Amino acid sequence: NMKELWRDVEGYEGLYLVSNLGRVKNNKGVELLGYKEGGYQIVSLRNKGFKIHRLVSKAFLPNPEDKLYIRHKNKNKLDNKVENLEWFGEKKAKKPLSLGDLRVRAYSRSAQMLLPVFCLLLIPL
Repeated sequence: NMKELWRDVEGYEGLYLVSNLGRVKNNKGVELLGYKEGGYQIVSLRNKGFKIHRLVSKAFLPNPEDKLYIRHKNKNKLDNKVENLEWFGEKKAKKPLSLGDLRVRAYSRSAQMLLPVFCLLLIPL
């Protein structure tokens, strides 16, 4: 039997807590029961819906490779205990440069120092 551990929900520190057993409560200790959507358990934090398995994974599972997806190992989407979850799939895509970014900060290594070099992108139309 796993001991239940509680951690702050990322972005809602001091307001909501999530446990390694897949439960969510507010800072007054009241458990949020949430609702089911698309087979997943969702909780509403400040009128925004969050999948509980995501909250658990972000709080308890390291994701050094910045993977995008979370898998329920036993295929039960309602079993949000940390030992049933794992990060998988491709890494988060690097944001492509938009044409609106006129200043690009390029770093050139010179004399063991990182110098910011500003380039103006001139886009021919």
